[in-house]
Amino acid sequence: MLQADYTRGTKDSDVLESSGGPLPLKERLLALAGRETDLHKRFRLYIDVIDRAILFLPQQPEFRPLQGLALKNFKIEVLAVNDVVLSKLKRYNRDDTNDIRTMAAKGLIDHNLLIEPLSRRLSF
Repeated sequence: MLQADYTRGTKDSDVLESSGGPLPLKERLLALAGRETDLHKRFRLYIDVIDRAILFLPQQPEFRPLQGLALKNFKIEVLAVNDVVLSKLKRYNRDDTNDIRTMAAKGLIDHNLLIEPLSRRLSF
């Protein structure tokens, strides 16, 4: 959603846990904007920190710096669109299907990269 003019309702914003990030930072972030915080109650949106091991990702996921969002205390990187599509295949519910269709309709998916043999792109 940060990479395109695509919006849909959601209850959370996923943050991928970094292996190099300090644990107190995660705890502070969740205390500020996690479930049941004042920010969650005010905006009905919370941050959820996702362990990298849970996601269905290529062996070497591609992260890109997010341009045009000026933040004072954070550097934001987003998962490349094709890798977002792959990450949605594990759960693959109705929202995931709609998200993938919308990304395809907007021309954001590199079809050749997406169909590259899975044995080279995914870790099992």
